[in-house]
Amino acid sequence: MKRSVVNRFTPLTLIGTALQLFGVQFVNILLICLTLGIWIPWARVRKRRFFYSNTRILDEGLDYFASGFDIFKGWLIVTLVLALFYAVPLLGVPFLQEGFSLALVLVYPWAINRSLRASTPATSPGVMSGLISTAATSPRSGISSCCRSSVS
Repeated sequence: MKRSVVNRFTPLTLIGTALQLFGVQFVNILLICLTLGIWIPWARVRKRRFFYSNTRILDEGLDYFASGFDIFKGWLIVTLVLALFYAVPLLGVPFLQEGFSLALVLVYPWAINRSLRASTPATSPGVMSGLISTAATSPRSGISSCCRSSVS
């Protein structure tokens, strides 16, 4: 089977219905209310899985592989760091919160990069790799012509 080229003009098709989405959202909102907000990461995963599985590009569906627990672990880490940040002045050590602020500013780009890297493989690689390879070999991608032949 010949693989078609995916480019920016390739149409996306959503095959899901509004009723299906309403069902997913209704259950999500109900569970968020019952669990006092703890269900939010799992609700995000359910909604993303609905959209990814019902989106077609070149008659192929997309998959979403992340779990709600992975997102929940990230939320717990952020909550602990922020609680520590706001608890530091209670220790009474001068300039400790300023040092902690500087450390957070320096760690922030790494954390953003890490979160983006973690969410990228959560999608199915088949179609997405076609998008990446097409973008890497396009003349506007910034790859010089001497290196373009080695990119496949």
